[in-house]
Amino acid sequence: MLCTSRSLAERQIPCPPEPSTVAPNEARTGDEPRSGSPLPGLPCLRSNNCTEDSGIRPSATERRRIYSLRENVLQFVKFYGLGHVGFFTITFPRNVTTWQEASKRFHSFRTHVLKSLFVDFILVLEFHRDGRPHYHLLVATEENIRSGFNFEIYRQLHADSRLPRTSRMALPVRRGLSRDLSTNVALRGIWKRVRDAAEGYGVGRCETIPIRKTGEAIAVYVGGYIASSLGNRKPEHKGARFVRYSQHFQRAVTSQQFAWCSPTGWVWRAKVRSWAITRGCFSLGDIRSQYGRRWAYRHREEIQEVVLSWYPTGLHARADGHDCPIDCTDFRTTSAARKQFLPSPSAARPESEAEPHQTGSK
Repeated sequence: MLCTSRSLAERQIPCPPEPSTVAPNEARTGDEPRSGSPLPGLPCLRSNNCTEDSGIRPSATERRRIYSLRENVLQFVKFYGLGHVGFFTITFPRNVTTWQEASKRFHSFRTHVLKSLFVDFILVLEFHRDGRPHYHLLVATEENIRSGFNFEIYRQLHADSRLPRTSRMALPVRRGLSRDLSTNVALRGIWKRVRDAAEGYGVGRCETIPIRKTGEAIAVYVGGYIASSLGNRKPEHKGARFVRYSQHFQRAVTSQQFAWCSPTGWVWRAKVRSWAITRGCFSLGDIRSQYGRRWAYRHREEIQEVVLSWYPTGLHARADGHDCPIDCTDFRTTSAARKQFLPSPSAARPESEAEPHQTGSK
């Protein structure tokens, strides 16, 4: 095997620039245009310090769905501004046990109530442990709903509601804190409108709160709902749409038909290219027309047996089973090394497909 000893330091992707310093309480007012970037990101958003592990890992489709959702949430917050974005939760009575019934009630509630309150939304469907559905929405409002909101009082009320009834604070104290929760007229108007109309449309408890931290934080938070509910899904949940977008929202990622930019993905695409060219296919359309829509599934083992002679880095070579330094570049395999990865003689090509023998001229 041949490889250069040049280090990858010069070819590594540069670190992203430092986020601009913005005061945490500088929310966009209602008179400013509907644009602006979210607050600086947090360094530990993707860390997991949970002591419990369900053992369920998202599939490839779920990982792409989570990635698309996070990117679209960032686009959503960036376009409307942090002060004009809220987190809206919808629950349903206990007699609503199917996602079909929940979808019907939400459609009616959105058409007659929410459509007049919110400009755009991103919806995520989640299931409780008993299989009952509820919705989490990221909504955009015309007016600023973040200014004047007391997040510390909300934290106290939220923590108190999770305690046993015998340990909760007295009702007069709780009502006093609720009155001091927000002085924002726009947000209180949304609360009253939703509270008055929820029961008539068969909707349970609803909650609307502004975004406390950053767009990046809420993107990871919303995307986590998909992964957290994987263990609560049942066979009867098949066919449910777990992510929806309002009609007029311009998404950053509009399709989930993409591949990851990783060493393993590069090896797969390089082998598909070599495999397709040897069969006279020069585009994905040619492959589909000749081998059908499920060509990757039917010919996966055959594609994985393709032997590559060059890899851009040692990481790509190691992803294909080669033993080489990680920090090397321009990795090339010799003919002797390629023989180790060739199919067995029983699986060799027939003589009709073998390369013609070339004789040297005198």
